[in-house]
Parts: sequence; structure tokens; C-alpha cells
Amino acid sequence: MQRQRFKRQSAAQNVGPDCLKDRKYFYSLDGFQWLMLPFISGPKIFQAAILCPDPFYGDPSLLITVKLDPTFEVDTNQVISASLPELVRIKEEDRLAAIVFIITEECGICPRGALYKLTDGRIVPNQMFRGLNDLQCEDFSYYQIFRLPRNDLTLNLSKRSDYNYPIDFLDSVDCVVPMSKAFSLNLQRNERLVVIKSCIWLGMTFFHKINSHKYGFLYIGDGKKNYDLLFML
Repeated sequence: MQRQRFKRQSAAQNVGPDCLKDRKYFYSLDGFQWLMLPFISGPKIFQAAILCPDPFYGDPSLLITVKLDPTFEVDTNQVISASLPELVRIKEEDRLAAIVFIITEECGICPRGALYKLTDGRIVPNQMFRGLNDLQCEDFSYYQIFRLPRNDLTLNLSKRSDYNYPIDFLDSVDCVVPMSKAFSLNLQRNERLVVIKSCIWLGMTFFHKINSHKYGFLYIGDGKKNYDLLFML
């Protein structure tokens, strides 16, 4: 049997004038040459990327066939119709783009106040952000999902008695179900550092230097979602 060689792939994110709307993703096979990941819009590509059982091989042009499960629909007459399983061909480059986007959307974190919404709607880094303090850093309500909000603005504002419209427009991590087990928080007091790890995407790690503007997140993993989380609670 011929041994399959795997290559390590790296991905990075770049933001433009709007931190959330102008994000671009890049990937590299050697850490020196970087290429932009394509924009993925088809729902079947995202579904195939999640369901693909194969590992990443490090070949952007490699085509992989993924079998999508049949879908069931119920019409007004309570008649159930089912579609046949569908085979989708997906390039590894598109699969990587979809996985990077999904992980960022589900587990990317920023501290409350790190992003600021201007009156024209643009979302920019908050120049006045000085970091979370010792009391705030252990409270999950002071962490937000690094994506465009999916919840209604009134819902996000109603969760806080001390709400501030320019910084509380984002969804907080408590919208992730089950939030109590979706993230694990570790406070390293000697280093003045808080580390939050995702239990849904193992390898996704957020860090924040207490009382400073320094924060970020990093994913090191195989691109596989942890579907066993609900059985681990």
C-alpha cells in the first residue's frame, strides 16, 4: 500500500475598513507564499465541507466526492417526500475556505468593547479599548462572537443593564448552545492572561491579555467538528 503524504496548510485572516464585512482569508502550503481563499456562497458546499470524512491532503485542486444525506419535506397535506442522497464534488480549496469561515463564525471571539460601531454602520477597532479587568475577564458575558450579529439588536441590548449601543451590538457567547460547555475558560493569573478554548471545534483558542488591548484567536486542528459534545455533557 502506498503511503499518503499529508501537507500542513495554514490560513490567515485580513480585515479591511470594516472589521466584519471586509474580511478576507488566505492560505499557504509553505508559510511563505499566500493565496486568497475563494468566496463560498452555495449551501451545499458548506454542507459537504462539514460532512467530508477525509482529512486535508494539502492539494488545493484535489476533488473529493461527498455524499449528502437525503432531505425530507412535509407538504400542506402532511405528505412526506424524500430526496435521494446526493453526491457533491468539492475542491479542497473550497472545502478549506468553507471550514475556515464556519469556525470563525461559530467560535471566533473578541472581548466586549474591542469593536466599535460607527454612526455610518462601519465596525472598526475601538481605539479606547483598554482590555478587560480582573473581575470582567472570568465572566462570559464580556465576550462576544466575532461575526456580524444574528440576533436582533434589542435582544442583545436587553441582556445587559449597562448596555452601550456602539459596543453591545454583537452577539455574546451565551447565544452558543450549550454555552456552559461550548467554551472552557482558563485564567492564568501569573501571566495576566485569559484563554478560552472551544469544545465544538477542538483546537480553536482565544487569548486576551488582561488590562490591555491585546487579544486574538488561533485554530490548530484537523477541521473536524465535535458532534459528541451533547453526549459529553
